[in-house]
Amino acid sequence: MLEFVCFFLGNAQVLQIMKIQSTMSDNPAWITEQQNLLSQCHKASMEAKVMFESLKVVHRKGFSIEAVSALPDLFDSDIDIMGY
Repeated sequence: MLEFVCFFLGNAQVLQIMKIQSTMSDNPAWITEQQNLLSQCHKASMEAKVMFESLKVVHRKGFSIEAVSALPDLFDSDIDIMGY
């Protein structure tokens, strides 16, 4: 995960806030370690801040991966996005 965050920080020129949800976010020592590691990453946006928050588990009645897989693919269409 940390490699992806560093890549994103290094390339996102207009990033202001990145929120990372993790089960480890309740551990202050872990957050401090992650922040120290991230401070060594190059930032394309000097305003970019990384925030850690607890992973929220949401249980939805009737929600299943099969239902999501049955949804139409938004990127598989004949819509002309170049003529916006």
